Amino acid sequence: MSTVTLPFHLPKSFLRGRAANRILPVDALDVAGRKALRKLFVEMARHQPGIVAGDDPLAIHDMRVAVRRMRAAFELFGQALPRKAIKSYGRSLKELGGLLGAVRDLDVLIANGQAYLETLPQDQRPAFQPLIDFTQSRRDTARRPLLAFLAGEEYAAFTREYPVFLSETQPAASQPGQLSRVSELAPLLILERLGQARSFDGHVTSLSLEQLHALRGAIKRLRYAIEFFQEPLGPQAVALIAGLKGVQGHLGRLNDANVAAQSIQEFITDWDARQLALPAYERRSSVPFLPYLTLTLSQRDELVQAFPAIWEQFNAGDFRRRLSHALARL
Repeated sequence: MSTVTLPFHLPKSFLRGRAANRILPVDALDVAGRKALRKLFVEMARHQPGIVAGDDPLAIHDMRVAVRRMRAAFELFGQALPRKAIKSYGRSLKELGGLLGAVRDLDVLIANGQAYLETLPQDQRPAFQPLIDFTQSRRDTARRPLLAFLAGEEYAAFTREYPVFLSETQPAASQPGQLSRVSELAPLLILERLGQARSFDGHVTSLSLEQLHALRGAIKRLRYAIEFFQEPLGPQAVALIAGLKGVQGHLGRLNDANVAAQSIQEFITDWDARQLALPAYERRSSVPFLPYLTLTLSQRDELVQAFPAIWEQFNAGDFRRRLSHALARL
C-alpha cells in the first residue's frame, strides 16, 4: 500500500502491506471489514487525480466501482462496525457515488453513440452529430458538481477521518456464544445474499425492467460478498465469481441499453420541441436519430429475451455445489 501515490496524506497506522490486509477465517468480522475497506479506499483515492485532470477516461469508472464496493462492504460488515461511523461515512460515499454515476452513465452513452456514428456513411454523420454533442454537454455539466465535491470540505474531512477509522486493528469485544468471526458469519452473510438473488427464480420470464435491475443489484451484492471472502473460501471462489460476472454482465448491458433508449427518446422529444420554436425554414427533422433509437430498443429487447436461458444456466446446481464446497472450508 505504501507504494501507491495518493492525493492526500495517510496515517502511518493505515499503511500496511498486502499480507496484513488478507482476510482470514479467524478474523473478527469488524477486523475483516476494515481490511477490505482499507484496500478499497486506496483503490478509490488513486483514481482521483485522473478525474480532476480529466486525462484518464477510465478513472470515473474505476473510482465509481471502488465506491460501490465500499458501500457494499458497509452493508456486509455493518453489523460489526460502529453504527455512527457507518452512517456518516456512508452518506459521503453515497453522494460521491451518485456524482460519479451521473458522469459515467453519460460516458457510456457518448461512447455508444460515437460507435454508432462511425457506422454511418460520411454524408449522414453531420445530421446525427447533435445527439452526441447534446450528451457531451450534459456530461460536462454533470462533471462540475463532481469536481466541486472532490475539492470541497466534506470530502476533505472524509479523507482525513475515514483512514483513521479504518486504522483500528483491535477487534470489538465478543461474548461466549456470540458469532463474531469470519468462519462463523461469512456463510450466513453469503447464503443470505444467495437467497435474495434466488428469490427471483420462477419469475424470470415475466420480470419487468425495474425487477431485472433489482435482480442485477442482488447478483452484484452476492458477488461482492464472495469477493470480500475470496481468500478464506479458497480456489472455488474464482469459478463462483466468474459465474456471477456472466449474469451481472448480461444484466448490465441490458440496463445500459435501457438507459440509452430512454436518453435518446428524451433527446428526440427535446429536439422536436426546440425545432418548433424556430422558423419553418430552419427546422431540422428528428428522423436521423430514429434508426439509432430503434437499434437500441432492439438490443434491449433481445437481451431481455435471452436472459431466461442465462439465468437457467447460472441457477443450475453446479453453482450451489461449488459454493457449498467453498463454505465448507471456513
